[in-house]
Amino acid sequence: MARRSDERDAARAEYIARMEKDGEVNLRQLADDFHLKYDTVRRWKAKDGWGPPAPRKPADSRETKRRGQPRRAGHLSGMRMQ
Repeated sequence: MARRSDERDAARAEYIARMEKDGEVNLRQLADDFHLKYDTVRRWKAKDGWGPPAPRKPADSRETKRRGQPRRAGHLSGMRMQ
């Protein structure tokens, strides 16, 4: 099994340190500081989950599509009209 690069571990440690200090990190600057490509650092961040988890989108289902829509006129859930 391939060993993870020391650059990757160092970039992650620096990312975390900058997040704790400033609350935000410019990935382009981080990549330049380590003489790496921006896309490489961006990919490492996404793959290893360096930052806080991204907000989840609701599943594309019938239930989520109907949320927030008004009910049809005359429709009473669970009740029968006589």
